[in-house]
Amino acid sequence: MSVTLGRREFLVGSGVAGVAILSGPGSVVAAVEKGNCEQLTVYKLSPDWGYPRGPNAKTKLRSRASITAAEHRYALTAADAEAMNLHLCSYAPAVPTEVCKAAFMTLWDGGGYEWLSPFKDKTVRIFDSRRYELVERGEELLEEAGIPVPVIDSPAEAPLILPPPTPLPDQETTPSAPSLARTGASIATASVGGVALMAAGAAIVAAARRSSVGEEAVCGA
Repeated sequence: MSVTLGRREFLVGSGVAGVAILSGPGSVVAAVEKGNCEQLTVYKLSPDWGYPRGPNAKTKLRSRASITAAEHRYALTAADAEAMNLHLCSYAPAVPTEVCKAAFMTLWDGGGYEWLSPFKDKTVRIFDSRRYELVERGEELLEEAGIPVPVIDSPAEAPLILPPPTPLPDQETTPSAPSLARTGASIATASVGGVALMAAGAAIVAAARRSSVGEEAVCGA
């Protein structure tokens, strides 16, 4: 028994087939899901905007850290996105991008965090897609939101999550004097060691500051 399609059914079927041919396998389902999902405009930083911007007339980001951050971090407003620039001499503009609202806000609520810009002295709430594992069904939610799932090639690209501080030993239960006696260390030796540690710490801090100042000087944003 043959079935004759009407003009309306034929056009609808042809349209769906066209989507499948142009977009690849599974695209019909994706298109339907996206069509049923309320869209939300969020903002990222453009790594290469192509026109002079800022006092140094920069046209793109240069440091790997800034480029990677721009690829993965999102804000709800353009102003918050521009505050995500990592360096004082970074002037990357905010660009809008459309995401599925329900999926993105689930990621935002579960993985968003407050970020303090060290140069702009402004705290903004952002979402970094590299933190998707902190959210239940994070990878699925990224796909539903229309955000690429990050591929972390090196530890340097992973988000910085500091471990909790190690508690100091109880001074009442671990007195310092017997410890020095057992190890044979004298008070003078301990003092010299303490001074050496302080000097080493000061040297590390000074080196970090010189590196930061140097990065600002060349505007390697």
